[in-house]
Amino acid sequence: MRHSLNSQFGNAIHSNFEKGQSKHSFKCENGRDYGPTIFSNSEVKGLRDLAKNLSGFIKENYPDVKMVRDVKQEHLDAFMRAKSETCRPSTLKTYATNLNKLGKCCDARFGVPLKDWKVDPKVYEKTSDKSDNAKLRTLAMNADDYKAAMAHGQDCQSKRALDVCNAFGLRSREVVKLRVMDVRANSLFVKDGKGGRSREIYADTPQKRECLDKLREYASTRCMDGQGNQIQEGRIFTIKKDSVNNYLQTNLRRAGITKYNDQKTGIHAIRKGFATNEYKRFRALGLGHREAWGRVSEELGHGRDREELFRVYVSAK
Repeated sequence: MRHSLNSQFGNAIHSNFEKGQSKHSFKCENGRDYGPTIFSNSEVKGLRDLAKNLSGFIKENYPDVKMVRDVKQEHLDAFMRAKSETCRPSTLKTYATNLNKLGKCCDARFGVPLKDWKVDPKVYEKTSDKSDNAKLRTLAMNADDYKAAMAHGQDCQSKRALDVCNAFGLRSREVVKLRVMDVRANSLFVKDGKGGRSREIYADTPQKRECLDKLREYASTRCMDGQGNQIQEGRIFTIKKDSVNNYLQTNLRRAGITKYNDQKTGIHAIRKGFATNEYKRFRALGLGHREAWGRVSEELGHGRDREELFRVYVSAK
């Protein structure tokens, strides 16, 4: 029987707990590097609390990760990024220190390579300048940046979901709710988007058609019942929206691209890039500004009469 991720962490923690061992004596004999050795019950409790938190986060956002050896830096970065939204800097430093210790325990118990068990401080260090984030939100992600980021990521549900966002301009919370039945012959149906609005986006470009075909092929293998019949109302992706955001940010960082350095900014930048390309395409087809922007606005999930959003989404470059 396979043990849960939390149980595996617990095993690693308790196997390195030296009850009664003097920390001072250990330091005299081995130097300041305590390695995986744990000396106190309070340290065990702190690590167990962290392990419970981390395993719960991974279970919700990365359900395919079942073993300690499969936990990588991208998962730890995503965990710390999520914590940075609600925790003080001092608490974040404690989390980072305990993650480092937990990694050493897992290495000692299971042989987990410590090169895979790192946390990039940049993902959780807070800044006080809120205007920087506002400026970031105006960026449109260009095709080269997106391609470079995706080249650094493994093929998984988050990558497939991002490709749909990039081709059809979906929000992360919309793409993870797509059902098998939403992949239509020549369009993608988005049910209950922002504000409860549903919309249908037609595959009227080569990029959209290619993406729709790939999504249809992938969806054909999902949501099967016990008799081998496909459940049309079943969701294509079994991940949370944060998984999509975290995957994007992790791979942008790996590609050395920092200008979209915020969870919400990344997806918004993809939608802004989509809007800019669509607007230019419609204008090239001979449509006037009002009609071109009206179509783009509807594709994005807004109404047609949202002229005030034009400068938010469409880049002049």
